[in-house]
Amino acid sequence: MATQGGTKVQLVLGKGTAGLTSTSLCGGSYTGEDAIALTLTCMDGNKQRTSGHGTLAADGKTLTVQWTGGLTDSFTRTGLPSN
Repeated sequence: MATQGGTKVQLVLGKGTAGLTSTSLCGGSYTGEDAIALTLTCMDGNKQRTSGHGTLAADGKTLTVQWTGGLTDSFTRTGLPSN
């Protein structure tokens, strides 16, 4: 979970699949583990968060994503799925 300009942004990653919700609903894929590359498509055509590179902090709790076009989000892990 991240906050950008008062808007919550949620990123979910699992088994090579990525999903993002904010003011747009986006889905796609990612590669890598500590350093990841994200490729997403948003249902409404929004392009702010469709391509980016992320770096996982050493503690494994924060993922900082630099999106192509200039936005940067720092996602904090809010929980893990039970399975």
